[in-house]
Amino acid sequence: MDNKQQKSELMNVLSVIDNACTKFFDNLTTEQKEEIGSLEKWSAKDMLFHLAFWGDHFNTQITNAKKGEKVPQAGDYTDQVNDGVLFKHLHHQFEEAREAFERSLKASIEILKRYSADELNEKEFYEYLNGRTILNRALGTFGWHIGFHISDISLIKDAPFCKFSPSCD
Repeated sequence: MDNKQQKSELMNVLSVIDNACTKFFDNLTTEQKEEIGSLEKWSAKDMLFHLAFWGDHFNTQITNAKKGEKVPQAGDYTDQVNDGVLFKHLHHQFEEAREAFERSLKASIEILKRYSADELNEKEFYEYLNGRTILNRALGTFGWHIGFHISDISLIKDAPFCKFSPSCD
């Protein structure tokens, strides 16, 4: 598959993910939307704020790299960051989390559209990616990461992301 096809497929995958997320969120019960999570069990809202945080992190990294500015790194503090995101938003409403997630994902898609197919596939394009392509990083952040977490909160076997999780069997 050439670079132009890969960019086209990335945009298609992101559209499918966006649509599946919308359908998934629309089908959550009121109880799931109002649940307050904990360190041991995140709620749907907690998961959305978490995904929005990491989507925004992706956006900041790629935007700063393009400008030639310092790129923030997650480093070894992911548990502290994740717990901090949980506690910061513990008593926020589900719709706030959904809006944050949707804003972050749409911003990511717009950022990625501005890169050429060759740029998305260049292994040495940005130093902070350590030899990975932007396309690879985007699929990890917006494909695997979203599917993994949403499958955690999926209680319905027919939910759009259930196919990514063996716990749905």
